[in-house]
Amino acid sequence: MIHEWLGLNDNIKNMVDELAKEGYVVLTVDLYTGHVTTSPDQAMGLVNSARENQNESPSNLKAAVSHLKTLDNVNASKIAAFGWCFGGGQALQLALNTDPGSPLAATILYSMNVVTDQEQLSKINRPI
Repeated sequence: MIHEWLGLNDNIKNMVDELAKEGYVVLTVDLYTGHVTTSPDQAMGLVNSARENQNESPSNLKAAVSHLKTLDNVNASKIAAFGWCFGGGQALQLALNTDPGSPLAATILYSMNVVTDQEQLSKINRPI
């Protein structure tokens, strides 16, 4: 699960707990290294910082997927990425840049600007 633009706040943590109660193994990735805000201006600064460092965010997301695959209670063929707004965009980028030999099972995007380029989207052969 990837947080929205305000960061890994209590709302996101509560969503993790709710999904875990339903039986899902949920790992949330903090792309802001502990920074959380309620200010739109600060949030935009965090978004821009994460987007400017496009080596670190994808690397962290791929590392999260790799970690999940090592867990005994996780079916590696059923790993999905899920995110809101900024997190949805990051989930889509993860799906677009995941090794085609080991794709995500699905990508769930909630409230975000979507990629509409058919050539880019053709890289994803799983449900979005």
